[in-house]
Amino acid sequence: MKTAQIKKLGPWATAFTIFKGFVCTGILYMPIDFVNGGYVFSLITILMALVLTLYCAKLLIEVHDKQGGSFSDIGKACYGKWGKIAVDVSLAGSQMGFTCAYVYFIATNGQSVVAYATGNVDADNKAINLVNKWWFGFMCFCIYVPLVFVRKIEKFAITHLFGDVMIIIALLSIASYAGVRVKNEGWNGNELKPINYALFPDAIGFAVYTFEGIGVILPIKEITSVKNYYQLLCYVCFFITFIYVTFSEFLVFTYGTDLTTPLITDQLPADSPVVWVIKILFSFNLIFSYPLVIFPANMVIESYLFAGWPKSKRRQWMKNLSRTIIVALTVVIAILVWDKLDKFLSITGSLFCTPIAFILPSLFHY
Repeated sequence: MKTAQIKKLGPWATAFTIFKGFVCTGILYMPIDFVNGGYVFSLITILMALVLTLYCAKLLIEVHDKQGGSFSDIGKACYGKWGKIAVDVSLAGSQMGFTCAYVYFIATNGQSVVAYATGNVDADNKAINLVNKWWFGFMCFCIYVPLVFVRKIEKFAITHLFGDVMIIIALLSIASYAGVRVKNEGWNGNELKPINYALFPDAIGFAVYTFEGIGVILPIKEITSVKNYYQLLCYVCFFITFIYVTFSEFLVFTYGTDLTTPLITDQLPADSPVVWVIKILFSFNLIFSYPLVIFPANMVIESYLFAGWPKSKRRQWMKNLSRTIIVALTVVIAILVWDKLDKFLSITGSLFCTPIAFILPSLFHY
């Protein structure tokens, strides 16, 4: 009876939720991927990833219609214990990879804002005497730990709209500054390569990472009133891909080989107070997004570590310890890989996102 009383999402609310599930910080790392892979090859990989994602999503939805249950439940029903483990490992690994990108964004932009706000710049207006990145990592750790202790994750739902608004503001701001640069200096794509033979494999893994919403497809399906859910999913993914491609190609031909760091926000005028505000607000978005994104990984890990434990204070605090260690791990990884984060995300896409997005749905269907 309770399930029947739950208000289902309408078409627009469903589309908005799908968009939220697929788009976050990944788009801010995409322009450097188009430089690494080549502006033609990276485009092809994004389109191929779209086709494969939608096809495998269709397979997953068909299996869910017959089998029911969560992604892990489907894995267990199809291939027993090892099917469930395959889903859980891929899910936990991909979610942890996403959160490493959040830590990197906050740390790098925190360094930039502090340096320019305090006047620590040289004669060429470049930031100097940067605050040690480990201090920002420690700050992220101190903020995230109490947030991941929250059991009722729906308490963070109120931050979803704020997060989407911040994404839109960030994209519009970046595009506006890029447009001004093109007007003043012209296009800067003469040295770009259609295929970068030295780094093109990076584009493949990153393309898979880009469509990071495969894990939300079934949960959203459970709470929507849309009858042709797959069709709506296709429309939203087409729109997302259009944004990905136009945004990335425009910025690649605006900045060209000047793009050398993972985040496109590094190309914004670092001495502008407007840019400081944008970076700070987007960082707040990532602070509240972290517990939402890492939550599935915590659930997976705890289901193995504390299986059979009775409810007690001891179990609660051991789970808190487990979550603290996970936060520490994501922070340390983000700080260690640092400016190689785009390569790390490509590896994450290859190792964890590829199985959960493409391989496992196909195996479960057939």
